[in-house]
Amino acid sequence: MSARRVSTTHRKKSVRREPPQPKQTQQPELFELEVLDGLVPTCKLELAHVLRSDGAIYDEGASDRIAFEFSGRPSRLLRLRTAVAVFKLLYFKVPHPLNVIQGPNLNRLIGAIQAIREGARRDDLRFESFRVSAAGSRSSAFREIKGVISSRTGLVNDEDTGEMSIRFRRSRLAGFGWDVLIRLTPRPLSARAWRIENMPGALNATIAAAMVLSTAPKPKDTFLNLMCGSGTILAERATMCGAQRLIGVDNSSKAIEKARKNLEHLATPPKILHEGIDELSLPDQSVDVICADLPWGRLIGKRDELHEVYRAALQQASRVCVTGGRYAVLTQEIQLFEDLLKTFAKDWRIEASFRVKQSDYKPKLYLLKRERGS
Repeated sequence: MSARRVSTTHRKKSVRREPPQPKQTQQPELFELEVLDGLVPTCKLELAHVLRSDGAIYDEGASDRIAFEFSGRPSRLLRLRTAVAVFKLLYFKVPHPLNVIQGPNLNRLIGAIQAIREGARRDDLRFESFRVSAAGSRSSAFREIKGVISSRTGLVNDEDTGEMSIRFRRSRLAGFGWDVLIRLTPRPLSARAWRIENMPGALNATIAAAMVLSTAPKPKDTFLNLMCGSGTILAERATMCGAQRLIGVDNSSKAIEKARKNLEHLATPPKILHEGIDELSLPDQSVDVICADLPWGRLIGKRDELHEVYRAALQQASRVCVTGGRYAVLTQEIQLFEDLLKTFAKDWRIEASFRVKQSDYKPKLYLLKRERGS
């Protein structure tokens, strides 16, 4: 499979059938992001901002990954908020995975593993174990590969909870040979350090980050998170950009308690209000940006109750949001939301919308812009 290399300034480049193999540390190296299905366009924009002039993105047309080259410090890639995980990508022009642990190929593989471990130590991270995923990962060939990796690195092979995730696959960039992907962090990037308390059905942090990014956040915003739950969207906004005021609202005392525990370590913890969505105490035209992960999937209640929640979420947003403000909404109740949008929120215009995968669901993210006062 060939891949088209696209610069971060979006200029088209020539087709490459075989990815470059860096010879020196200052030369570009290959990496790959794991991304939730639906978030690739958003993640590419964020990645381009992080890469700046130090890299280029490959246009594979994939829905759940992004391959790219990068010549800067790999620790810069750990800033990404919309990616699930980041991997070092090694390409081996060999017919069988066992060839990866022979001669110079083995030295290259072990060198990459040790470089990632050293980089992790600089970021106060540790790798003590590893696991290998591949088609046929329990075969005798892969048992040999795991044994060699363990003996050469001192890492313990733990197929269930191994901290260094190593993937073998037939090459997707070159169409021949094998790719080996090594995750740069012991845990996925999507496993946020701020999350102390969890709730069933909590929003995936990378989706929350995409919601925040879609609203073009500015430090002077007054930001409101309706139905804030355990605080995922608030944490992503605070981490990514901050705001002049961060406000969360939820009618569940249990959710608010969890949100406060999750957010109390932030430099500026948000103000969290115990209020129903239809009884907001905020003044009219007092909010610049709103985000809401409305109930859907297993969290939905009776249909009539859901109708009232969605109606209130639109009407209250119209009341408190300034003209020109933005409202990012995530829901799988698409028909209900769009019907109510036409009926109760004619002052909102849909700027963008796309589906994104979370667990067994594929909800839709809407970005609305307030056109005029109600």
